[in-house]
Amino acid sequence: MKATRIFFGIVVVIIGALWLLSNFNLITVSTLLELWRYWPLLLILWGLLLLLHKDSTERAGWWGLFFLVGVVILIVIMGFVFMFSPWFSHFSRRGRHVRTIDTAIENIYAAERMRLELKLQTGELLLSAHNGEPLVAMQIQAVEEPKITHRQYGKLAEIFVEDQELKLENQVSRWHFSLPKNVPAEIICHIGATDANLDLTELPVEKFEMHTGAGDLTVKLPQINSEIDIHTGAANVLIYIPQNVGVRLKADGALLNVDGKNSVISLGDRRYESKDLEGKEAIVDINVAAAAGSITLRSN
Repeated sequence: MKATRIFFGIVVVIIGALWLLSNFNLITVSTLLELWRYWPLLLILWGLLLLLHKDSTERAGWWGLFFLVGVVILIVIMGFVFMFSPWFSHFSRRGRHVRTIDTAIENIYAAERMRLELKLQTGELLLSAHNGEPLVAMQIQAVEEPKITHRQYGKLAEIFVEDQELKLENQVSRWHFSLPKNVPAEIICHIGATDANLDLTELPVEKFEMHTGAGDLTVKLPQINSEIDIHTGAANVLIYIPQNVGVRLKADGALLNVDGKNSVISLGDRRYESKDLEGKEAIVDINVAAAAGSITLRSN
C-alpha cells in the first residue's frame, strides 16, 4: 500500500462524512466554507506519509504509524466539524456575554408585500403578529449583532437578517420577529438547530420555508391559502390547525412518524388531508422532509 493511497483514502472518508452531515442539515454551508481554511492539514498528512514511506522490508512496520497519524489528523478535523455543528451548539450552551438588540424596519415606502429571509446559526426562534405599522419588529439576543439588509422593488419589500461570520465559539441566540397583520409575506429561514415557535394565525403568510438541522418546531397555521415547506435532519413538528382551515400534508422520511389524532385522514403514499377539506375557508399545503422525527397535527 502506497502513502498516496492512504492519503486519498482519508480524503475520501472526510469528504463523505462532510457530505453526509450536509445532506442531513447537521452542518451548514457557512460551516463548510469555514472548515475549508484548514485544508493545509491534508498537505501536512500527505507530507508525513511521504517522509515516512520506505521501500525496505521494514516498511510494514511503518504502516501502523501511518495509520495512527492519519487517524489523529482525522480526529482533529472531525473535532472542528463537531464544534461548528449546530448539534454541538444546540446542546452545549456556554455562558457568554449576550447583547439584546431591539429594532424595527418601518414601512416608509408603503410596501404591499414582503419577503423575509433569515440565515441564523443556532438558537430559539419566535414569530408572531403585531398591531403596529413596521414591516418587521425584532428583539434579538445574541453574542454579535446580525447583519440586517432592507431593499424595496416597487411595492415588494425584501428584508434579510443574517448572522455574522461564524466563530469558533458556540453561539446560541434568541430571535423574536413580529410582522404586521395586513402585509402578505413570504418567509424563508435557514437555521442550524432550533426550538421554534411560529404563530402564523393572524399573519397573511402565503409561503413559509424552513431549513434546519434539528430541533422542535411548533407551528400555528395561518388562516389563508398558504404553502409551508419544512426541511430538517431530525425534528419534532407540532402543527396546530384552526377550525376553518384544511391541510394537505406530504411527509417524506423513512423514520418520520405522523400522528393526525382525528385531524386528518391518510390517503396513502405518506399523504394526508383534513376531513371535509372542501368545506374549509382556506387550505394550507404542508411538505415536511426529515431524516427522522415526528409530525403531530392538532385542532386549534
